[in-house]
Amino acid sequence: AIQLESDAFFSSVHSFVKRRKPKEDLNRLVFKVNKESQDKSWPILTDGAERLCSMLAHLQQLFEAQSALMEKHLTSMKSKTAFLTDEYQRSMKDLQRYCQTLQQLFFESDDDEAVWIEIDAKGAKNAVAIYAQPLEPGELLADQFFARKNSVVLTSATLTVEDSFQYMIERLGLGDFFPRTMRIESPISYDERMRVMIPKEMKSIQDTGQTEFIQDTARYIELMAKEKQPKILVLFTSHDMLKKVHQELKHGMSATGIQLLAQGITGGSPGKLMKTFKTSNQAILLGTNHFWEGVDFPGDELTTVMIVRLPFRSPDHPLHAAKCELARKKGRNPFQTVSLPEAVLTFRQGIGRLLRTAGDKGTIVILDRRIKTAGYGRLFLDALPTTSVSEMTDSELEDYVAGKKE
Repeated sequence: AIQLESDAFFSSVHSFVKRRKPKEDLNRLVFKVNKESQDKSWPILTDGAERLCSMLAHLQQLFEAQSALMEKHLTSMKSKTAFLTDEYQRSMKDLQRYCQTLQQLFFESDDDEAVWIEIDAKGAKNAVAIYAQPLEPGELLADQFFARKNSVVLTSATLTVEDSFQYMIERLGLGDFFPRTMRIESPISYDERMRVMIPKEMKSIQDTGQTEFIQDTARYIELMAKEKQPKILVLFTSHDMLKKVHQELKHGMSATGIQLLAQGITGGSPGKLMKTFKTSNQAILLGTNHFWEGVDFPGDELTTVMIVRLPFRSPDHPLHAAKCELARKKGRNPFQTVSLPEAVLTFRQGIGRLLRTAGDKGTIVILDRRIKTAGYGRLFLDALPTTSVSEMTDSELEDYVAGKKE
């Protein structure tokens, strides 16, 4: 009965979000849960959540009534029966946590956290993810993690913004702990092993519109794909743009023998895409959020990383929008204190995909002209680990690729 009620509840959530589908043909839909979003259809969802929680609470009462009886007989049970009993108790605890989580998401959320729903518009009718995340996790981390440890070492290539640890110290709630900080030089000779190209003739999306920008992006990917044994990772900030660039590329690439992979379009899960990309002799992988960080392509597994747009979070994303709103309430500039530092950190993560060992070599191509034209572009240029940065005309880029081919 709970399984049926759960399916019905999540199907109603799926329908609720899908009815609010934006005009663009997006597959992954996001809906921010707040007082403004709770229209006349919202009570249907809360009623479903209440029914499901009530059934789970009743089940918990039944379990507690028989739990003492099970414990009494546990010592006399055969090993197989004891194992099944243990599994049963674990399942009951999982359902209890499920009930508590559902209650928190729908009935106990507050202004200190962002709650949102994501669905796959073309996926199963009950395939729904509901998220909650604190806007300022520092206090939570300080109380429940750092204060309970004798010592903690945080290590990453992306803990600084503008050569300062201050942003991360504040973000992680470390201010009262007065952490010692240290920057260690990389063993990789970036100036010798990484080249950064910024195409001079690439126009901004504001000047040309999205259609021409997508065509230009596809053209530069095709240009870089002329190198010898290309293994190119193209990083996007929008799945919609990724899909349109893939559409532009797929016919031309089929004749070259280069495998074209695209997150959410070809080859299954991100993990499966990575495996296919690694084992291909020549391939282009178009990726969004997942591929900006935490993926490794050492040696010849990756020759080029192309960044289509600087990784500013979409202003419509519920978590980002809530963080910016909180900054405004505190009298801070949301762009300077939230959007820009987060974008610089993500940018550094993306750049870090290229060289994973001291012997790696490769090229970064940045297609977003804002890195040179916007006032804040300097922060992104300063975040590059190399001084080998060149603005190139298309013919100069072609010569560079031809040189690599030889």
